[in-house]
Amino acid sequence: MKINEKMITTKEELLNMIKGGINPLDYVIEENDIDLITESITIEGNDEDSYYEESAEILFKSIVYYVLKTENEEKTLKRCKEIFINGKENYESLKNMLSNVESARVLFVPIDIASEKTRKDVFDKLEERLSKI
Repeated sequence: MKINEKMITTKEELLNMIKGGINPLDYVIEENDIDLITESITIEGNDEDSYYEESAEILFKSIVYYVLKTENEEKTLKRCKEIFINGKENYESLKNMLSNVESARVLFVPIDIASEKTRKDVFDKLEERLSKI
């Protein structure tokens, strides 16, 4: 991923840019860029069970795809966080919103079919990770 003429290849570099105020969604060119963004934010790799952080990444990626592919949607990480927070409070609203973009809808399926407890744990994991940016 290239940001301001600098090639970003590690999670640490990207997280430092985000913390410095850069909106990486402005620099998305290909799907690998989205992967780097969502993985950098959600995957720390120190959980005993990686299922929840990997599922949190899938949930976050579905929101990012929605934001990027929806006309007249603010294309920022801040907006992604707002959608997530609102969706945590109103799950059906989030589900309906994401259903409008095919890539978001497809990614969201594993979250939607999970048990309510599992879904809550995934949402809690994503909330924890988003609180760090």
